[in-house]
Amino acid sequence: MLLERGIDVSYETIRRRAIKFGPKIAQNLRRRQPKPGDVWHLDEVAVKCGGKKYWLWRAVDQSGLVLEEILQKKRDKLAAKRLSVSLMKRCGMTLHFHVTNAGQRVGSMCLPGTEIVVDGSTSADVGWLNAGGVITVKGDAGDTAGHCSSGGKIFIGGRGGTRTGSLMKHNPLYEEPELWLLSW
Repeated sequence: MLLERGIDVSYETIRRRAIKFGPKIAQNLRRRQPKPGDVWHLDEVAVKCGGKKYWLWRAVDQSGLVLEEILQKKRDKLAAKRLSVSLMKRCGMTLHFHVTNAGQRVGSMCLPGTEIVVDGSTSADVGWLNAGGVITVKGDAGDTAGHCSSGGKIFIGGRGGTRTGSLMKHNPLYEEPELWLLSW
């Protein structure tokens, strides 16, 4: 555009302008983006690029807005799960689960930004491998509640089993685990 007007501009001038004004332009564009919806889907697609197979993961809301995407050489579900968790943190959202008929190991692999509420009593291993979520049990918890929990909070409204709270471990990646028995 400037060249058409007879002004000679070097690549260095363009680079400096991009460094100076680029972040502000990006910030303004991000502010104008629509807010994501409350229902998200994680899509997985195998694609070929240059004869090599890659895995494309996309987080999409109910209106079709692409929230995030990652391309991987190997299929890695854990990385896709981390993508979802980081998106929830960035958007300030919490994942809520309401469980009415709880089985064994409620809250297994519960990650930060996750909240689980259990109506009634549960069997063994509530919060097994909890890594930062909040689990609330409105009734009694079976044997070994909070067993191997490495982070997060577990609230039990009733009684706990014989080995409740045994083997709780602190993983430095997460906040210290807490187990609360709210009855006496």
